[in-house]
Amino acid sequence: QAGDFDAAISLHGQASDQVPNSINSRMSLLVSLQLATRFEDMTDHARWLLKAAPDDPQALRFSIQSGVWGGDPELAEAGYRALLKADPRQAQAARRFIDSEPPVPRRR
Repeated sequence: QAGDFDAAISLHGQASDQVPNSINSRMSLLVSLQLATRFEDMTDHARWLLKAAPDDPQALRFSIQSGVWGGDPELAEAGYRALLKADPRQAQAARRFIDSEPPVPRRR
């Protein structure tokens, strides 16, 4: 809320390091990285989350978004395939997002 993204990333990164199998701490880290527009830094964490929570639509959306904006189209496609199984309705919107190649948001 205060816009101190570096501190939030550090905090959530430490939480993920201390509890490496925590899906919640990894999602919090991804949110912080997303708000900081550090999409390339999201890809490894999103890939981990894709494996750890392959049926969680939110986790799968992170993999798609970080793949598209982080320059990892294979990750985006893997997230899409998983989302197609987990929630086909959301997968339709995800396919449009991937195919539209939206510009990478810039931090304000």
